[in-house]
Amino acid sequence: MCGITGIIDMQAGVSASEIDKFNYSLFHRGPDYQAVYLSPRKRAALGHCRLSILDMTTSSHQPFKSSDGRYILVFNGEIYNFIELKSELKLLGHEFFTTSDTEVLLHAYLEWGTDCLSKFNGMWAFAIWDDLEQSLFLSRDRFGVKSLYFQNIGCRFAFASEQKAFISLKHSVSIDPDNLNQIISFPEVIESQRFTIYRDVQKLLPGEYAFFKDGKLQIYKWWDTYSELKKLGRNNSGTEELQSIFHEACEIRTRSDAKVATALSGGIDSSVITSQIAKHSKPHHEMKAFIGSFDDLECDEFKWAEQVCKKNNISFVRVNIDQEDVINSFSENALCLEDINELPAIGQSKIYAAMREQGYKVSIEGHGGDELFGGYPRHINAYMAESIYNGNSISDLANGIISLSNTKPLRNNAYLKGNILQLSTDPQKLHMKGSSSKLYLRRFINSDKDPVKLKVAEVDDGEYLSEGLLFRKLYEDFHYLTLPYILRNYDRLSMKHGIEVRSPFLDYRFVLAAFRAPQSFKISEGKTKRFLRDGLIYLPEQIANRTDKSGFTPPMISWLKAGLAVEIQERLNDIKVRNSTTFDGVGLINTINELIKRNSYSKLLSHWPLINIALLESSH
Repeated sequence: MCGITGIIDMQAGVSASEIDKFNYSLFHRGPDYQAVYLSPRKRAALGHCRLSILDMTTSSHQPFKSSDGRYILVFNGEIYNFIELKSELKLLGHEFFTTSDTEVLLHAYLEWGTDCLSKFNGMWAFAIWDDLEQSLFLSRDRFGVKSLYFQNIGCRFAFASEQKAFISLKHSVSIDPDNLNQIISFPEVIESQRFTIYRDVQKLLPGEYAFFKDGKLQIYKWWDTYSELKKLGRNNSGTEELQSIFHEACEIRTRSDAKVATALSGGIDSSVITSQIAKHSKPHHEMKAFIGSFDDLECDEFKWAEQVCKKNNISFVRVNIDQEDVINSFSENALCLEDINELPAIGQSKIYAAMREQGYKVSIEGHGGDELFGGYPRHINAYMAESIYNGNSISDLANGIISLSNTKPLRNNAYLKGNILQLSTDPQKLHMKGSSSKLYLRRFINSDKDPVKLKVAEVDDGEYLSEGLLFRKLYEDFHYLTLPYILRNYDRLSMKHGIEVRSPFLDYRFVLAAFRAPQSFKISEGKTKRFLRDGLIYLPEQIANRTDKSGFTPPMISWLKAGLAVEIQERLNDIKVRNSTTFDGVGLINTINELIKRNSYSKLLSHWPLINIALLESSH
């Protein structure tokens, strides 16, 4: 995994100093080696910051040229099935001089053109410059694990792995109040939109590729999960199919010349992944689990994670996260994430820092399990609403209520009532975070733009609308809402420390099989994620039977009371915040001060999206 940049300017050209500065802005993503390519006529420039994981020799440095010098590749990500593709390409006459997936990717493109994308099993964002045709090809993986942003202004086109890189270019980058007002009430929706919170910065969406030639950008959709599901037919996938794919997905994700770790929380998803990866890791991987721990606090999950390590004889590191860590890093982490977030990211960054300090470069994790197998309370709501709509037995509804109460055992009856009263047959209305316009946030923003409406492309397909409510809710969370938002954040937090995150649940074959699996593999008999609990690998009994849903949840209210709130107050007292043209900075500062004065810490935390934006704006 790496950082990539590029500039195409057919009129004014590109200078070496400009691409150098642009590329160096992503140094953190690739601390092992940095280089740039400038075309002979200086109309195109590509940059690459390398995190060496496969073939760590100089022969695999990028930008990577074809043997004739016509094509130049910069690539961020991994093609996990590169060994199999390399064998296929050799039979077609291709010669290879490295052991990297980078060389395989370029040869695959030369052999199959854009059809190569459907052959790749991996995660990626890459660009290939054709110096003969004077054209640029860009691609993003199926589910958007790797980001790819661009500016298309006049005759100049630029792209990068992160939005903050564009600050170094000629056109200054600023937060667009109209874009901000469209998504501040529901930040998850931003990853399904072409626009970003920054003026003139856009993104290639998951499963897209693009060509830029003669000053024109053309974007195409190359992957659509629902179309692929329809090709496979209506036959349900079974336990053996899912098990087989999962085991192979884990095995190919251990292909690494660098040390391999796992981020283990003690929940179902990370426990399953860690247990399986332990079976595939090689001696040179020196596999170790890193466990984030809120020492001596009720939300701490170390005891669960430790059970997994002991059962599988896995070495582990307990990474203690305390209030001082939060105070020292919350502002820096907001800048690292570079986007709007519902809540601060606390703790994950320290886990990745600990991995890097011990020489690890790869972390294999459980992202996608919740969205594929129904891990969130709203998925139980969908299950209950579907049961009522279909006139299912009372026992189905009762099991749903039991599942819901188990996810939050410390909540009172009001929690259950609130969920039941908001049941709906509209998947988007089941997403409670998106059910409010949150005027208390939008009133500060200097814009009257309405909140964006999520557009689910599949609703134009009558067959999709005939699918069950739980299926549609899982599908939309996976492709449009929760998962893309999580993947973006974990990419930024991990790559801040030069750590590559790999996710076996996101193997496209497993995704297709999971969506074809019967509903009983997801929610049944009062439990969520039934297949992950019972169908994959033997977990410690206490973990397999866990029904509470806490995730990696820091004790934010306690930390706010103990000093974090005052630190936020001090950070916001900045001239750039007060003079902001994006939002009412003075009004925000006064509101935060008043909330702290009244000890209204829950309301203070609900203003985090605006605090987040203020921290970003004060840094630019």
